[in-house]
Amino acid sequence: SRLMRRASRVAKPLLLLGADSSRKVNESYRTLRQLGSGGFGSVFLAECRATGETVAVKHVPKLSTEKGMKFLHSELESLLRLDHPNIAKFYRFFEDAKAIYVVTEFCSDSDFGSLLGRGSSDDEVRHLFRDIVVAIAYCHQHGVVHRDIKFENCLIQSLPHQQRRVGKVIDFGLAAIRREGDTERWLNETLGSRYFVAPEVLEEGRPYDEKVDCWALGVMLYILLTDEHPFAEQASKIADTQLLQMICSKPLRMRPLTDADVAKDAADLMKALLERDPHKRLDSQAALFHRWLDSKQAARPSIPEISRCRTYSSPGPLKLEEQLLERIRTFGSFTRFERSVLTLVAHYAQEREVADVQSVFFQLDTTRSGTLTRPELRQGLEMCGHNISDEEFEELFTSLDGDGTGEVHYTEWLAATMESHVLSSKSAIEQLYALFAEGGLVKAQRLRSVFGKDRSFSGILGPGSGGEDATLNEEQFKTLMWDIAEAVERGGTPKSGPPCAAGDAEDR
Repeated sequence: SRLMRRASRVAKPLLLLGADSSRKVNESYRTLRQLGSGGFGSVFLAECRATGETVAVKHVPKLSTEKGMKFLHSELESLLRLDHPNIAKFYRFFEDAKAIYVVTEFCSDSDFGSLLGRGSSDDEVRHLFRDIVVAIAYCHQHGVVHRDIKFENCLIQSLPHQQRRVGKVIDFGLAAIRREGDTERWLNETLGSRYFVAPEVLEEGRPYDEKVDCWALGVMLYILLTDEHPFAEQASKIADTQLLQMICSKPLRMRPLTDADVAKDAADLMKALLERDPHKRLDSQAALFHRWLDSKQAARPSIPEISRCRTYSSPGPLKLEEQLLERIRTFGSFTRFERSVLTLVAHYAQEREVADVQSVFFQLDTTRSGTLTRPELRQGLEMCGHNISDEEFEELFTSLDGDGTGEVHYTEWLAATMESHVLSSKSAIEQLYALFAEGGLVKAQRLRSVFGKDRSFSGILGPGSGGEDATLNEEQFKTLMWDIAEAVERGGTPKSGPPCAAGDAEDR
């Protein structure tokens, strides 16, 4: 309950679905093999029984220390707060008498350690490193400090139709969250990985902040481009105590940069990130605009051709087609229940299914904040020749801003703009049915526990829908999903869900 109160800004459906502790994790996921283990738990590769999708499941025994459970709560809250394509998605969590299970997206390729040994080009390293910087900058803007950036926690994923691989941040097991009233430097725990830990973390009693992540990014970039540690030769053979002393006192090693012929701009970025004085160290947002990462060559993954949406390819001119704008307008006319269903589908959608509208999101996000602001959306519309009135623009933006934060988050954008075939796909229907169904039926009580008392349920669940005993079988649930998909396609209200009356605005 404490976690739920803390996560009040997170979309309620995702929180409540993930917090359903009445089900057993093995009923929803089939364990395949162990991926790794740490001080507080183990991570397993698993398969979703409903869709066949592979996921990562972290098992944390309840016999873990109080400190371990504290970190787990922070990890869950961080995952619930964050919504970014370069951060592995949180799906749900389970709880039983013995353990807590956290289910997240699984990136199947490898981690950043696979880039060592000059097996990858400098351009690929730059592209992937930029993905991680984008993700960390987003975390910092939302009050989350990762505190364990290292190769193993930066994964690589290949996606269909994309010309390059994508980097994603995982494992927020040591994350810290800035609270209201926290001082500028509010952290003081000594933790992290020995290669990547910042010097201020090692200084007993010295408070620190999110710039410890920036230091770790600098170490990672140095090793990627030189195959050497920035402060110690043959670091793998040095005892922990000696290596940590060298991190705190030795000058940055310049010879490996010369030997590896590291570009001047890349070396400049490393030096700025590896500044020992945190006050002078480059922050993550500034790093995004550093000239080594800001060039056109470091652009987002390009999508050469995707069905009818080839005009969304990147790099290239931004094009917001009228069809996409119409989907946003339609989204605004849906009831709260229907928008929530679309949000869940968007959250669980595979990236290949939403790659077109994801590309538009990237292009609109000119500040690289991981969210869209009013000025960014207005500018994008005007660039594409859509000169709409202030009133219509405000309606459009309000439709997108589902949680009322004044900015459009990634999943909010996907929910409003994805094409209808994503919603009506076999995988989407099976995923949501598996989430809602109990004993082969979707019950009104279950839906109300997730979405609240939405009056638009009337007519959706058929006769008796006003009561808690109303149900949908699998075929009826499919019909409901297809009706919403049809409404997205035609720009209207689903047949199974009549529009709310004017007096029901609060339920929309």
